[in-house]
Amino acid sequence: MSTTPTQTMTEAVLAAVAEHKGVDQRALDPPLYEVIRPEALDRLFADTKGEVTFEYLDTVVTVDADRNVSVQPLNVPHP
Repeated sequence: MSTTPTQTMTEAVLAAVAEHKGVDQRALDPPLYEVIRPEALDRLFADTKGEVTFEYLDTVVTVDADRNVSVQPLNVPHP
């Protein structure tokens, strides 16, 4: 899932995870800020390239410098 130019990375992650889970973003529990610092995620790729992967709500979330967000079930092997 690619982000829109006006979306923060945090907003994109929340949208992608909610879509994957089939729930409204407000129903995600625990909140994302209990797993990763949203401010850091939003600033992460300002001057760097690469990707970051973390676990959230039984999923593996990968965000890259091209603003792509991937959400996979935790039990599926990922690169």
